[in-house]
Amino acid sequence: MPLRLNVGLTKKIGQPNYGSLGATCHVEIELEQSLLEQDLDSFHERIRRVFAVCSQAVTGELMRQSHGNAPPALDGHVVKDRTRRATPAQVRAIRSIAEHQEIDVEAWARKEFGVEIDALSILEASQLIDDLKGAAG
Repeated sequence: MPLRLNVGLTKKIGQPNYGSLGATCHVEIELEQSLLEQDLDSFHERIRRVFAVCSQAVTGELMRQSHGNAPPALDGHVVKDRTRRATPAQVRAIRSIAEHQEIDVEAWARKEFGVEIDALSILEASQLIDDLKGAAG
């Protein structure tokens, strides 16, 4: 009998004047029952991969929704897609997680987003944090 795996992710980001943007992704796949009984590592890897797909889809949708609609950051800087820059707390979290995992996060950010960590948007930083946490899982 097949095993059904449901993975879901919902994210909301705040907007000016008490607004928000949100996106959701839910995926259901069938797996062989033996993965759960005999190969738990492969089972967990499948979950991580499906979750990463949902995470990328949700982040992409939030970026699409906010493209051009977000105001510049308080310091006046605007990143390439016109969304607000990553917060200092996000940048600190990224560096801290990456240091703990011994990951070259600057190279990762350049490869995935084409920018240095300090130039990430809020959404890109959120995606990177999720990716780093997923890599640790």
